[in-house]
Amino acid sequence: MPQQPLKILQASAGSGKTFSLTAHYLTLLLSGENKYREILAVTFTNKATEEMKSRILDVLQGFATGDEKFNSYRNIVLNANPTLNADQLKEKADQIYRKILHDYSRFSVSTIDGFVQKVIRGFAFELGLDAGYSLEMNYDKVKDDLVAKLDEALDHNRQLLQWIIDLAIERINDNKSWNYKTELYNLIGEIFKERFQVFEEAIEAFGDDGIDELFKQYISITKAATKSFEEELTNLAIQAQEVFNRFGVEKEHLNKKSVSPLAKIPLVINGDFSKIESLFNYIDEPEIWFQKNTSLDEVYQLLNPILKNIKDYYLTHLPNYTLAIAFSKNLYYLRLMQEVASLLKVYRQENDNLLISDAQKLITGITDDAGDNPSFIWEKVGTRYRNFLFDEFQDTSTSQWNSFRSLLANAIATPTEEFIDHLIVGDTKQSIYRWRNGDWNILHRQAKFDIGAGRVLEESLEENYRSAEHIITFNNYIYKKIPDLLQEELNQGLDGKPEELKNWWQEQHFDRVITDIYSTSTQQFAPNTAIGGTIKLRKIGKEDAPEELRFTETIFRDISLNEIIVEIGGLKSEQGYVARDIAILVRSNTEAVTTVKKLMDQGIDVISGEALLIANNLAVQLIVDTMKALIGLDAETALYKANCIALYNSLRNVSADANHYLNLNHTSFSSLSAVLPASLCASWQSWMQLPLPELVEILMESYGLSRMEAHLPYLLAFRDLAGNATRLGEKGIVAFLNWWDEEGIKKSLPSPESADAIQVITIHKSKGLAFRAVFIPFCNWEIKGKANSIFWVSAEETAFKALRGIPLKYNESLGNSAVAKAYYEELLYNHMDALNMLYVATTRARDYLYIATMAKKDPARLGTIGDVLNKTFENDFDENNTYEIIDEVPAKEAPKKKVKEIELDHYPTTSRLAELYVAEQEQHAKHMLNIQKSGRRGSLLHDVLANVANTEEVDNYLEGLALEGLILEKEKAELRNSVLEVLNHADLQAILNKATQSITEKSIIDAEGKMHRPDRVLISADEVIILDYKFTLQESKEHITQVLNYKTLFTGMGYSKVSGYLFYAVTKQLKSI
Repeated sequence: MPQQPLKILQASAGSGKTFSLTAHYLTLLLSGENKYREILAVTFTNKATEEMKSRILDVLQGFATGDEKFNSYRNIVLNANPTLNADQLKEKADQIYRKILHDYSRFSVSTIDGFVQKVIRGFAFELGLDAGYSLEMNYDKVKDDLVAKLDEALDHNRQLLQWIIDLAIERINDNKSWNYKTELYNLIGEIFKERFQVFEEAIEAFGDDGIDELFKQYISITKAATKSFEEELTNLAIQAQEVFNRFGVEKEHLNKKSVSPLAKIPLVINGDFSKIESLFNYIDEPEIWFQKNTSLDEVYQLLNPILKNIKDYYLTHLPNYTLAIAFSKNLYYLRLMQEVASLLKVYRQENDNLLISDAQKLITGITDDAGDNPSFIWEKVGTRYRNFLFDEFQDTSTSQWNSFRSLLANAIATPTEEFIDHLIVGDTKQSIYRWRNGDWNILHRQAKFDIGAGRVLEESLEENYRSAEHIITFNNYIYKKIPDLLQEELNQGLDGKPEELKNWWQEQHFDRVITDIYSTSTQQFAPNTAIGGTIKLRKIGKEDAPEELRFTETIFRDISLNEIIVEIGGLKSEQGYVARDIAILVRSNTEAVTTVKKLMDQGIDVISGEALLIANNLAVQLIVDTMKALIGLDAETALYKANCIALYNSLRNVSADANHYLNLNHTSFSSLSAVLPASLCASWQSWMQLPLPELVEILMESYGLSRMEAHLPYLLAFRDLAGNATRLGEKGIVAFLNWWDEEGIKKSLPSPESADAIQVITIHKSKGLAFRAVFIPFCNWEIKGKANSIFWVSAEETAFKALRGIPLKYNESLGNSAVAKAYYEELLYNHMDALNMLYVATTRARDYLYIATMAKKDPARLGTIGDVLNKTFENDFDENNTYEIIDEVPAKEAPKKKVKEIELDHYPTTSRLAELYVAEQEQHAKHMLNIQKSGRRGSLLHDVLANVANTEEVDNYLEGLALEGLILEKEKAELRNSVLEVLNHADLQAILNKATQSITEKSIIDAEGKMHRPDRVLISADEVIILDYKFTLQESKEHITQVLNYKTLFTGMGYSKVSGYLFYAVTKQLKSI
């Protein structure tokens, strides 16, 4: 019977997903001699790519050598390839293994981004990309550049300036700061997301001329919608109050008196509609209006119709009013986002970088053009893929799926029918990357729908090979109960909503989607499943906090960590756990920092890629601040010098004298020997000439950091960063510090897997990992999503349909708006995100799981995933608010890996490079015009002289430097005098006056591609004159050689008469070369 060409395999946590993927790859691989060239296996991360490649090669080598430990793979391959026997498999595996090693670049196991880049580079010319483009992944850097460009645009774009002014006025009227930058900066991040593309395409259709008019029109629409709604309800409320006034009805006459909703009518008159819906319960219910024995039937007869009018108008117009309010909050920013999107195009043109977000758009365009025939793509890529294997498919985005769909569909059109040609592996329950555009619905049903159900075989892996029995049983229980609870809560949330909304909810199967997805979550024990397992669910409440403290989330976290530290101590001392067996899973980097600090305060060894930031280390901060102080003007580096003094004292546990921080804006390092290292203060000028890595090491030695053992890991990591930053050529201190502020501050200490330390890691990064013991100390993330976060909705059925898609701030009120469908869909996805996050966290544990939740005053109100767990086990907690199953799993004797470790008690600095600079530094002291300014003054004079020839040009050039902030106003006079002193040299002036054309500091490229840059080239009618300025006291053979090289270059360009001069500015000597 022919095989379906595509298998979709749902692989729950610990079910042997990697095994299945590898086995399928090997089955296809061994069906031909060169199949490795035709199979594309796509993974989600670089680490997963390397693991899969290694696994395939290991098994293949095992086949070739007859290693019996790979029998499970061997049996699967032989069953799938009946024409092969064991000996033939051994021989064929050996041949293919050798072929792959000699043709490794065609061994296509890649991340999605890696494959995308491969295709784009093949089409670089057609796409107008530079062949050497680099991939830009730092969106924060791009956002900073775009905001700066937006500010520059205000100088010439008056319409844009007026939008900014209107936005500032609007914010002031709303009692907010006029400064719009923070909100704009957050919104700008949306332009890099897939959802922005719909809006961008709609805007481009209007062109630059129509866009302002469109947004002005939308301002009018939103203001009119809000004004008419509020005025009409106010007028109706006034009519209602007039009825009360005419009959003298007071609050005392009302049932419940001042608490009665009828008593809230004045609030509606004042524009407060928060209590208006409670009025609707009184319509046609006269018996609940007034106090007993109060006869006001005529009031009821007159007021009841008005209340009906209020209800009818309110419910009819509320959706559009709510949308108008929500849309108006982002309206001005939307216009600015459009402008920033335009500036992004300019940014792309000015930089050779390709944004990672652009890459996916480009590949989608390429595959769309290919349609059903992608042969021209394979021609460009150099490989035709006939088999596709997708891993972690639940994290695939819509655009990524669109890119691969046509390629997959084309390959499926010509099936082998002998094998399952293509494989999609994933687990909808582990989809936790929606913030990266991942969409679990593609795996859940979209892929099957797009490919065709008849061509798809669906299977699931049911056994758990990772966890102990009690862990599996516990997870089976909670992922049966919690999905039911969340689905019920979502469905009940639509009670009382319009029938159209309820029908849509059911048509989309949203009324059962969570329970459907988790219906296959129950796992079976595997043959090797360990017996036992420990689970502890701890509900921490007010009674656990000190009486004098109010029970807050901060107190909850502190209590939780304290209890976890005790638990960890017990695991290590009583149950034989070692530190690397234990992981603490957190939700965010902030939680990671809190956790790491707490554990390290207790002397517990920790590794954490999230919390142990290199930039947070005091010793590193001291080096960075020192470098920032070195490169700046004395008047502008006072803060950095103050930081250096404070950090230096702190590292030595020395109390600082406040007087040391005074007048630093007029003090150079040379005068700070009383508070900073003497070697630094004496030699800082010469140290600036050192290569960056050497400068870092000499600063460590100067400050005595190299002997501070606690800081050595950070110093070693920082030194590596400094070295890597200069791999492509020496770029200097300024370039490194710019990189540090943009990228370096995000770098963490490397976390070697062999280290015997507790790992603190985010749940996102824990996916794919497993630990003997897992702690979840802060199990209290929101299930409904973060209020006021941005989410995009379709504008097709709204007054803003021309925009096609609009970003709104997510909040509960949108459930009553014209985009209620989008709100409830987002609410569903948020519930799924929260549940999936819990699933990933709890399924990392092998034999010990600890979860801490926060007790709430109202346990019936489900706001966090912790509330949901507390509700699930509400009848199972003991008197200490703990639910636990304790059944210790004996530790298995793992083979000890020999790890070569080097113990350091000091940083191994060397002075070998510094020694090469000694003579140069001594010369520097003699040669520089003013050593106290570390060459800056000489550099400025050099720059000015290279660009001016007379007094007028000097004044204009210095004015430009001052306007750019490169020099201070007070420096101008002294620099002017120094420059004119040089220019007034009679012989030099004669040379300058001969020129009819002057070229300053332009590069000349020689025949070998090397660049040369003379200071000044003067061209007259019959002669080329090369002029180079030097600021040393002594002449040098290198100076002469340099000018002679320049002369040779111009002679080679065809100039017959070329003269060369050196002008030594210090001694005022002009020398003909």
